[in-house]
Amino acid sequence: MTMRAEPMTDALAGQWHHHLLSASASAALSAEVWLRAAPRSQDRCIDLGAGVGMLTVPLSREVAEMVAVEPSKALAARLAARAREHGASEIRMETVPITELVMPRQSCDLVVSGLALHHCENAEKRALVARALRWLRPGGRLVIADLMPERKGSAGRRGFRLGGPDSSGRGRLDRSAGRFIPSTLHALRETTATGSFWAEAFEDAGFKTMGHRQPLPGIGVVWGTADPN
Repeated sequence: MTMRAEPMTDALAGQWHHHLLSASASAALSAEVWLRAAPRSQDRCIDLGAGVGMLTVPLSREVAEMVAVEPSKALAARLAARAREHGASEIRMETVPITELVMPRQSCDLVVSGLALHHCENAEKRALVARALRWLRPGGRLVIADLMPERKGSAGRRGFRLGGPDSSGRGRLDRSAGRFIPSTLHALRETTATGSFWAEAFEDAGFKTMGHRQPLPGIGVVWGTADPN
């Protein structure tokens, strides 16, 4: 039997976005995504699973139009408040599941996602990469940062408990040079995928250039460019 990754509820989402990274690790990951995204003033950009705006808010200052896709209304509200706080009030919000997002063909130049797609099954990840390519204009970029085990055998579905001790009785540290911030005892399920899985998904979808890097332990960034012609 295939078990689907548990959906993020609004009650949990208000605390969940602090689940992975310390401030320094978050800055390092954002810098890597920024490097690969290469935002331009004329770009229309979509952030898939925008959370509280780790990528959305700074990118919105650099591009012509910013669309934040965040299925949790709780996180979307926090993102909107943060955007106003930082003078980035022109962000368009879409509170729909990432896997159900519909966009016109060749309607954007840049699609990014930061630590969101491990909540999707691997088949959904592949389908999303293929759809993103259809959304991109010639030469457009797709950049994904997510939980990416470095060993092929460690990929797959996992369950873990936030804020509680591990089996040894110690506090649970994260896999990303940051730390889990105690926030909830709710057990979540993830479906992680390796960099090689993502690279294959990009290639199968039809991206012309691709790359993959692990800027932090257990977290990778994968990127691809649509055919410029």
